[in-house]
Amino acid sequence: FDSLSSRYINTALAHTEGLELGLRAPVDNRLAFNLTYNYLIAKSDSTGLPLLRRPNHQLSAELAYSVSDQLQTAISGRYVGDRDDVDVVTFKRLRMPPFTILGLTANYKTSDKFKVFGRIDNLLDLTYEEVNGFGTPKRSIYLGVGYTL
Repeated sequence: FDSLSSRYINTALAHTEGLELGLRAPVDNRLAFNLTYNYLIAKSDSTGLPLLRRPNHQLSAELAYSVSDQLQTAISGRYVGDRDDVDVVTFKRLRMPPFTILGLTANYKTSDKFKVFGRIDNLLDLTYEEVNGFGTPKRSIYLGVGYTL
């Protein structure tokens, strides 16, 4: 994105390569563990510099537990490694720090057609930025109900 013209620009050519690994491991009939790792190398062919906002390393993990047939819970985490970005004031490249955030979810089925669910994002209420100059929400709590026709 070119901040001066407020338009997206296309880099001439880019080269990306990487690896994605996933593991889904049911521990027993109530507990499951999921893990995903991404390794990415993304560079501009014209400058040789890393593409903006593309970390080399990302990791996601989830531990899901079925308390009962009605209640399912999970805790999840996401790690995003350091990555290049642009300073919103000077327009110079900078390195964004890595961050790790946690979340919780719960779903409760009250009947075959009705459920109540909730989620907490950024459980530890951390201050981080995915994109330089654009804040992210503090701890956020979402509640809802669902009905299946």
